[in-house]
Amino acid sequence: MLKRISIISTVLILLAGVAIAYIGFSERGSLFSSDRSQQEKEVSTRELGTKTDAAEGIIDYEVSDKRIAFQEGEEETVKELFKKQHDYLNSLAGWGGVERLDHSELSEKEKWRELKKDVQWLKEHGLAPSEAVNDLKNAEALINVSEEHTNEMSVRYLHRIFHDIDAELNDTDVDKIWNVTYAYGSEEEINKVYQYISELRSNEE
Repeated sequence: MLKRISIISTVLILLAGVAIAYIGFSERGSLFSSDRSQQEKEVSTRELGTKTDAAEGIIDYEVSDKRIAFQEGEEETVKELFKKQHDYLNSLAGWGGVERLDHSELSEKEKWRELKKDVQWLKEHGLAPSEAVNDLKNAEALINVSEEHTNEMSVRYLHRIFHDIDAELNDTDVDKIWNVTYAYGSEEEINKVYQYISELRSNEE
């Protein structure tokens, strides 16, 4: 009799554990869904084609009501280049690498020169008029800052632009969206990039 009760108790405990695990999994799923909805909500709060005041004097903003558009026949190449340069900037900025980076040598690095050429090609030949063109203008501004200053945030912000667009275009698995792009981000985060650049420039005066 005691043995039978013990078996029943064990079964009930196992069932309870399975139920708890299932509930926990379901809650984590709903949390992820909530996070994604919140990110989408943040993106949608910025009206496309709206220049942020902080951009004045940093880039020549081009008005567009499209997040991203491609020149005819260039979509796949554009996607490949965003992925390629995201990978490169991961190696440059990730895992503490940016803290050891010698900014004075950046312009001499072959992969950095490739990044600059790819940014120019994407802006002038790969993308059709769209908000993403403004993101590449921001990328160019950050590249210039990175070569002129040793502050590590320039490379971090540059990485975040490619990170966010690559995640959207190629469904690249990322642990966070930074929301720093005109194409998919929020005005608040975009302005942080401009504020950073403006502060560096003001310190030079």
